[in-house]
Amino acid sequence: MKYLTIRERIITQQCEYFNSLLVYLFVETLRLYPPGVFTDSGCVKEYKVPGTDFVIRKGEAVLIPIVGLHHDEKYWKEPMKFSFHEFMKFSFLVFVFSSRF
Repeated sequence: MKYLTIRERIITQQCEYFNSLLVYLFVETLRLYPPGVFTDSGCVKEYKVPGTDFVIRKGEAVLIPIVGLHHDEKYWKEPMKFSFHEFMKFSFLVFVFSSRF
């Protein structure tokens, strides 16, 4: 078993920190400038939208506005500000291709 020297541990920790920082920066950039405006999903069972009389029937396609979610003040304190500390939130959608509902 190889034991790392203190210097090697510090370098390893710095590399891990730097890599995670790059991920934060990349994902926050995708939040502000997503590669697509909408994503779609297929409804797998009938769903009544809460607070309305609107019903989405099984098999119907639903368009989800990615830009709208990423720039919504309901989910982001300052939606147009580049702030990579807030990147992991419920409303973050970049690559979503599935049938869920």
